[in-house]
Amino acid sequence: VRASIDRGVPAMAWDPMSLEQEENGLRANIWGMLVGYDASDETYTVRHQYVKQGREAFTVRYDALGTVGRQPWFCVLVCDTTDSIDSTGVHLRALRNAVALANGTRHGPDDIGYRVDATGFAAYELWREGIDADGATPARAQRHAWELHVAREHAVAYLQELVDLFPTAADVLEDAIAAYGREVETTQRVQDVCQEAEEAGGFSTAARAKVQELISASLAADRDAIAGIERVIAILETSPPRR
Repeated sequence: VRASIDRGVPAMAWDPMSLEQEENGLRANIWGMLVGYDASDETYTVRHQYVKQGREAFTVRYDALGTVGRQPWFCVLVCDTTDSIDSTGVHLRALRNAVALANGTRHGPDDIGYRVDATGFAAYELWREGIDADGATPARAQRHAWELHVAREHAVAYLQELVDLFPTAADVLEDAIAAYGREVETTQRVQDVCQEAEEAGGFSTAARAKVQELISASLAADRDAIAGIERVIAILETSPPRR
């Protein structure tokens, strides 16, 4: 890890925090970046998306990794070399994957590491129907909305990076960004309604209807975003990137 950092390439670490930091409220769960180190006090410098959105770094001891979470293990990923790649090709593949996932052709139910009954647009339909089920709870629906909210925030950030890279598609990218932005706002409203329902002891008829309405709005925004991405793909397939 230190050798990689010395080459200017950060490493990735799973749950890069100590047990004490976790107990004190730090939420550096899942993957974080090891961007520096101090050999004198044997600490890594960490940036993590869940800690000040990665804008502020913190330190963790070398020997503190692997002590948090449900599994007593850790994983560190280090890039050994830098390969020459077709940057436009990589972005096109990512965008095509987004479209395929939305249409349910990216994976089959057996290709994902956890049980799913639907993916992409179909998952929204299933979610909306599921709100009427007897077992539907505000807390679980709130969690689902939070997961989607975070994913769409990442989508917004990624597409914003592409605006400068691909000026010929900038206007269309902005449209897709706006659509995902609406979805971010809508999923936040789902969380708010679910929080109120949880505090009230469960879904009321009105709360269920409101959540279903918001899920429909979220699906509409997602469809608009994917339609924009399909237009971006068409542009990138015929236009060279900016040099």
